Amino acid sequence: MKKRLLLVVVVVLILALAVPSALAITDSQHSKLHELYQQEHNLHQQIIDAQSEAGIITAEDAAEMKEHLSKQWEYRQQLMQEGNYGFGHGLRRRGNGIMRGGGCYGHGRYYQ
Repeated sequence: MKKRLLLVVVVVLILALAVPSALAITDSQHSKLHELYQQEHNLHQQIIDAQSEAGIITAEDAAEMKEHLSKQWEYRQQLMQEGNYGFGHGLRRRGNGIMRGGGCYGHGRYYQ
């Protein structure tokens, strides 16, 4: 009986701490994060253009990468509208533990 009561109290405390932090983002923080992610997106496009101009990648590869980047940006915008800013490097991890799997760069010519 005491174990169950203790378990219930622990779960309630965890939820009480998790809910306020999940709802803590303000409109100004939302705007700032969106602006920064927009800058990141634009920078990635500029990097792809510079690599293509330098001959590091072909024009076809650049077009593919920019198309992928565009789809990724649409998905990120959808997540941000839902209030989810938890995307980042963790979404790209694959495999089963340390150094297993290829990560974002090991399963194709560029990140997928």
